[in-house]
Amino acid sequence: MVQNGMAEDSSALIIHNVLWSHYKATVFRELSTLAADRGIRLWIAHISETEGKRGAIDDRTRALHDYPHEVLLPGSRESHGVLKILVRTVALIWRMRPMIIVVPGYADPASWVALVAGKLCGARIIVAVDSTREDKKRFVLWEFVKKVFVSSCDMAFVYGSRAGDYCATLGMPRDRIIVRCQATDNSFVAEEVSRYRSAGEGARVKAGIPWKRTVLLLGRIAAEKNFAVVIRAFQRVMQKDPVLAEEWGVLVVGHGPQREALSTYARDSGVPLFFAGGVPWWDVPRLLALAEIMVLPSLSEPWGLVVNEAMAGGVVAVVSERCGCAPDLIVDGKTGFVFEPSDDERLASILELLMREPELRERVKGAAHTVIGNYSPRAAAEQMASGFQRVLELESGSPSTNTRR
Repeated sequence: MVQNGMAEDSSALIIHNVLWSHYKATVFRELSTLAADRGIRLWIAHISETEGKRGAIDDRTRALHDYPHEVLLPGSRESHGVLKILVRTVALIWRMRPMIIVVPGYADPASWVALVAGKLCGARIIVAVDSTREDKKRFVLWEFVKKVFVSSCDMAFVYGSRAGDYCATLGMPRDRIIVRCQATDNSFVAEEVSRYRSAGEGARVKAGIPWKRTVLLLGRIAAEKNFAVVIRAFQRVMQKDPVLAEEWGVLVVGHGPQREALSTYARDSGVPLFFAGGVPWWDVPRLLALAEIMVLPSLSEPWGLVVNEAMAGGVVAVVSERCGCAPDLIVDGKTGFVFEPSDDERLASILELLMREPELRERVKGAAHTVIGNYSPRAAAEQMASGFQRVLELESGSPSTNTRR
């Protein structure tokens, strides 16, 4: 039987990269509830617990994943061969015979075998795309391969308007592109920031930060993050108004290969810089609570979830125009500020303006709070659940013809 455009036994499988992604857990929890309300049985399969340079998953993160899911392979992805990953992926699909399969992009070999196995099972395939045209150099042959993959899928979940534009160039019809918001747990961030700020000056002193007001850099200290442009811009502010700059300093949160180079550059430039090291996700609000301004100066950034966190935590976000979130979250001068990532003069003028005008900072924070409310885990889940319903209603065959055991 089919009710409301979908079969009574509709099922959806999301193949996801790693359990490590804490921010996805809140979205998946919401989605499992919404899918059930629409008569869809949802199952999330994480290929592995962690990957690359990410640390081992901790118990607090693991506890967040309280929705229907499994991990195909324990530990890090690199500890397992590609063949083992592909075999486990195909076996899962063949066992479940889902009506919908969401695959993690086109670069993962598991996505390709999931596409083939899913088509053989009669499933509708949704590809998740977070890439934008601007985030890295493009090669003709690889773009052709992407187009083959994307055009073979039935729908796309894309993270932001720029990813949607790029997905359309890869052959996905506009009416089959679901622009899904990137979301963090706004409530958690806001509540934790408020709690830490209530400690007043004591929190800053305890953290070892000697200045009164902070410009925050949050992320991996690597070339693509472009943190050096903030040092150059801050130096410009210091040279123009040394008295103003005396109140402010730069706090860097994260690890990375350019830490020593950045430290040397800041010291030679006379810019006050403090490294907090890497922190777990639940400790990020403590650092946000110390900041008035957060800069994300990346040369390449598909989205930039730290901007979501800053906006939720009442910190003014100053964002490189190369970041995927810029056109969706930032109205320049209203909900934040945007700059070209090589333009330290423009960045310096933004920083100086914000340093001088606390009333402006408060207005921007208020406007940003309103915008980020639309980028919640619930909103992201509703967009995905709507996509599930739409993909089952496509004209290229009835969902009830899906072949399953």
